[in-house]
Amino acid sequence: MKRAFKWGSIIIVCGLIISGIAYLGHKQPFDPMSPIEESTANRDVLTRKSFNKIKVTASSADVIIKQGNHFSVSYYGNKNHAVHAQVKDGVLKITQTPVTHSKLAKFQLLNSSDEERCIVTVPQKASLTKIEGHVNNELLLNRILAKKINLESNNGDINVLNSEFDQGKIITTSGDITIRNSSLIQTKLASTSGDINLNKVSLTKGCSLLTSGDFNGQRLTIIGHYSVTNQSGDNSITKSTIDGAKLTTKSGDNNLKRKHRSGGLLERNTTEPNFIYLKNVSGDNIIK
Repeated sequence: MKRAFKWGSIIIVCGLIISGIAYLGHKQPFDPMSPIEESTANRDVLTRKSFNKIKVTASSADVIIKQGNHFSVSYYGNKNHAVHAQVKDGVLKITQTPVTHSKLAKFQLLNSSDEERCIVTVPQKASLTKIEGHVNNELLLNRILAKKINLESNNGDINVLNSEFDQGKIITTSGDITIRNSSLIQTKLASTSGDINLNKVSLTKGCSLLTSGDFNGQRLTIIGHYSVTNQSGDNSITKSTIDGAKLTTKSGDNNLKRKHRSGGLLERNTTEPNFIYLKNVSGDNIIK
């Protein structure tokens, strides 16, 4: 009996150890609304030169582009995955040493408490002519003005807060796109398996494309013609400024204010200049 109890205790302890390693090795979810800690303990300041264009490629680090007191680029994290930055002819180019699967697993076990972040700060009155970002993880822009953007993430979310873009595209493969308190002009949003969430956003022309995620719009202002195309997710818009709307779906439901129709077409004020078109295949379209 004592031997059985002893072996049982050993198994429980081993299980707790394995669970602890798994928890520590797992990267915690990125919260765009949480304060960004900028301790100098593990920070490398890469450059303080001014720039008007950004071109960033990151293999494993989260990338944050935000308003600050001055131009700067800093990196927090494992130096084996070093981020390099240089400014030439007004263009800030950021690259990161690629991370192999074996190195990533080893890094997570031995340095589980570290997070990799590349933080770019831009002065308040600075307007960027172009931002190009290709990352594998999270990408956040806060209080940024840019004439053109081209943002892509393979495995992470893209978050945009308090920003204005004149044209461009934001694309995720398996992450969500979340935009708040911002203005987008002629901007394409596309997500393969994630959601698109917009709150207090002004949309001038442009479009959103989804495959299996949901489109959620709250307090939107539609200027010109805007379209949302979905395959199997739902399209939902609430408390928004829209003059006209057209809803189509093959096997879902259409709900336009107090009108309801299963499948087919539902429309209202289609000749109005500020107009939104919700297109779906098997999901629902809802405007409240």
